[in-house]
Amino acid sequence: AAPETPPSTPPVGSALATADAETRQAWGRKVALKAGLSLKDPRLNKIGVRTGVGPDFFVGENRWTEGGHYNPTTGEIVVYTGVGDEPALTGLVAHEVQHAKFVRAMARYTADHARMNEWAATQPTRGPDSPFFSAASDLLKPEHKAKFPVFSAYRDALGDDGRGHDNWDKLKKSGSKVSPYAKSYWDAWSKGSGSTSSAVDETLAEIARLDFLGIKGTVPSVWRKFYRGIVGIYEDAEGWDG
Repeated sequence: AAPETPPSTPPVGSALATADAETRQAWGRKVALKAGLSLKDPRLNKIGVRTGVGPDFFVGENRWTEGGHYNPTTGEIVVYTGVGDEPALTGLVAHEVQHAKFVRAMARYTADHARMNEWAATQPTRGPDSPFFSAASDLLKPEHKAKFPVFSAYRDALGDDGRGHDNWDKLKKSGSKVSPYAKSYWDAWSKGSGSTSSAVDETLAEIARLDFLGIKGTVPSVWRKFYRGIVGIYEDAEGWDG
């Protein structure tokens, strides 16, 4: 979900608040395309721009009002007109579109990882003929990375140094710097009331929102690298297999 504190009335001059459903959906599709949702992505036809505001919800101890949501089961992307002016709504669309991209990218990664594991079971785990850097690592040596491009792209996005180290610790420590909303998920994670996957997903969505609105300077470099990698996996998928 994307958060926003709602005003008591729709913003003055917001044409979307009084437009019909067809006009609102056409606007949502246009913004989603600008935010990088592929023309081949079936979720492009499942965008809803609704009037009013969404329900309140909690992330740990923090209360938010829903500005939009993405439903991974149905593929529906929704934003609400009552949470801000039109520029703010474009940011919310970008936030929800990134959720859709993340789900698609991770599905591709999971499938390629499973394929890699199946292949790895037939390979030596030690010695110069092993395709891995160590018996305790699933990091592939450079000459084998092309066999599993999605798995390798994801690992590269994590910043693998080729010796079994990545940026997960840095990502976890710096995610709260991206935005107050991202921080609420990392605070919940640190207290054991939130999942790592939710914190990562929402942080990436906030980076997409900030980028779309042209807000710079709040995204740590490790998150910028990871974000670009995830978006790249999505864009590659939509380009060749829908």
